Amino acid sequence: MERDFFIDDILKDYRNAVVPPVSMDAEDPLFLMYTSGTTGKPKGCQHRTGGYLAYVTGTAKYYQDIHPEDVYWCMADIGWITGHSYIVYGPLALAATSVIYEGVPQFPDAGRPWRIAERLDVNIFHTSPTAIRMLRKAGAEEPKKHNYRFKHMTTVGEPIEPEVWRWYHEVVGKAKPSSWTPGGRRKPGFPLYHQARARPMKPGSAGPACLGIYPSSGTKKARKSLPRTMPPATSASAIPGPASCRLSGATRTASSIKYYKKYNKNPQSKDWRDWPYYAADGAVLPPDGYYRILGRVDDVINVAGHRLGTKELESACSPFLKSPRPLSFRLWTR
Repeated sequence: MERDFFIDDILKDYRNAVVPPVSMDAEDPLFLMYTSGTTGKPKGCQHRTGGYLAYVTGTAKYYQDIHPEDVYWCMADIGWITGHSYIVYGPLALAATSVIYEGVPQFPDAGRPWRIAERLDVNIFHTSPTAIRMLRKAGAEEPKKHNYRFKHMTTVGEPIEPEVWRWYHEVVGKAKPSSWTPGGRRKPGFPLYHQARARPMKPGSAGPACLGIYPSSGTKKARKSLPRTMPPATSASAIPGPASCRLSGATRTASSIKYYKKYNKNPQSKDWRDWPYYAADGAVLPPDGYYRILGRVDDVINVAGHRLGTKELESACSPFLKSPRPLSFRLWTR
């Protein structure tokens, strides 16, 4: 049997065919995604069918407010966990129209994303803080030239500076509700989200926890008692999330030690509550309940006692921090 085929030749025999769905067990593997971080050693994250699909569909519906009549665009790499969750599985499970884009967003010019949004009637927009900074630098006034209408927007990934968030909210979103949430291959859906259409917005903050997520922050010593807040501190989920990844292959032991055993008190326990998930993010929890992610506590460079991660480096390089407008952390309400 031949190994390689041209898909166009194969599809001729299946055009207009109705393919019945196949029933799967909730614990059947859905996909396997590898990440190396800065170690150069791939870590396999396997997501299962039931928990993963339930969580990304639930967050897409109840937090992003995606409906079948919506045209939703997650402008991200489809190979990233956000691409899997919020380009493919989440919106399609809700029968929405999902826009798939390939290529850099500022080619041939910085107006391309906004032309696409206008032409396709996109009404929910989702991208990364890195893309937002890049588009702002390449064409700060471009969004004003196009007649698109977003009902709300999301940005996911590394932390976003308040001034960057303001440009996204005011210029790109035309003052429509905007949210930021942290991401990660081991966290397939939103762990924190402030539901901008229902809660006050706070620039640079991720908001309170999503349903089924019980975050806790504190130092390693204090974290044993799962305190509500001990800023600044590392963060963890008091219990594994509904869509926690399954560790795969040779990386199972090393990864489980890093992400699940760090705060485990009883290695023999089979009670899921004894296995809190270590998020490896620095976080603070102000009195208003809006978690603010400070950046990674691992994968950092230590220079003269200063811990430099991607958050610190991107903030230093960001042109927005030169803005004469004072930064504010007040709550934004609609």
